[in-house]
Amino acid sequence: MKSTSCIAFAFLLMVFTSCATAVENESREERFSLVATDITQRSNDELVIYEVAGTSFPISIVFFKESERSLLIVNDDKWRTVAMDGRVEPAMESTYLFKKDQSHVLMFPTFTEEFPTFQLIQFEDDGNFVDLGMHTYSFDDFVKKQDEIRNGSYRIQEFDESIRVVLENGQNLLLSEVWFDKIPVEPVSGEERKMYEAFTPGEKNTDRHVVQSYSFDINRDGVEDKINVYRNDEYSDTYERDYFGLAIEVFKGGEDGLISWLINENMVFPAHNTCVAEGFDRIFQNDRNIVITQYTCTDYTVVVSSVMTFTIEDNELYLTEYRESYFDKANHNAEIPTCTWSQSDFGKVRFEEVSVDFINALRCE
Repeated sequence: MKSTSCIAFAFLLMVFTSCATAVENESREERFSLVATDITQRSNDELVIYEVAGTSFPISIVFFKESERSLLIVNDDKWRTVAMDGRVEPAMESTYLFKKDQSHVLMFPTFTEEFPTFQLIQFEDDGNFVDLGMHTYSFDDFVKKQDEIRNGSYRIQEFDESIRVVLENGQNLLLSEVWFDKIPVEPVSGEERKMYEAFTPGEKNTDRHVVQSYSFDINRDGVEDKINVYRNDEYSDTYERDYFGLAIEVFKGGEDGLISWLINENMVFPAHNTCVAEGFDRIFQNDRNIVITQYTCTDYTVVVSSVMTFTIEDNELYLTEYRESYFDKANHNAEIPTCTWSQSDFGKVRFEEVSVDFINALRCE
């Protein structure tokens, strides 16, 4: 991506493209607005993932360190390679996301060793990509306006039925357009997909607030494993954030440290606000089993104690028993039978498949 041939190719395109022109005010249409983005970086020895916030759907830019190739991923299922500058840190500082109605345009620097050059990719909420070409300077413009170019800021706008990059200076210099199809788009390789997918589960929740954490040797291999319980920031109340609708992630210990193994974001009860006793309780180990306890209320009087027991089998964590006991706050002497279910009742259910809906379907009448 940063090879001499790529640089020379980009340089020749720049020299022979038409000179950039000043944009007349009366020719302008309504601008795309710049989306205030919050970019989160995660990395390991193989790749760097930049997650771009500011939209209702996920956008990620993935940079592979060894090959210096980059991928754009929208909605987790739309993938394409992009020609981002191999100097990834400064490239991300010059990456911008624009929006107009439901249309988004991502602008990022590409071959920039000789001239600042940008690629534009447009996509709707459904994630389908539209290439809007590369945009750069003619040689004459760059020589005449080097100081303005180096210190300028950029935006995009609709102009002459196309979307173009504009240098915001005193003259609003319109950059020349070089169509992307002159540079072939390489397919995403299976190895790149595997590297990304293997990375994502282990790092996805590293920035989340941990409200409870436990260390166990879950699979009895002599290496300590870990379970994190994450705060639910969807609630505004401090107590509710720490006790309801929580995500639980299981990390497996190994030679390379802790690696994410399993995650469940659906098994902890939401807040019902029917009694003060409800909420997540704790996780503990009982022999080879992992036990998760929590409380909820079926109404304003009966407190339900929920106990889930998980057992490792064939490198999977299965629910082997679910038990509920009941306490009547209005009648402390009431004897309510405990209900217990096993795999003979619900079959083989993996840790990540357990949900509140699944639990409620088991509940005794």
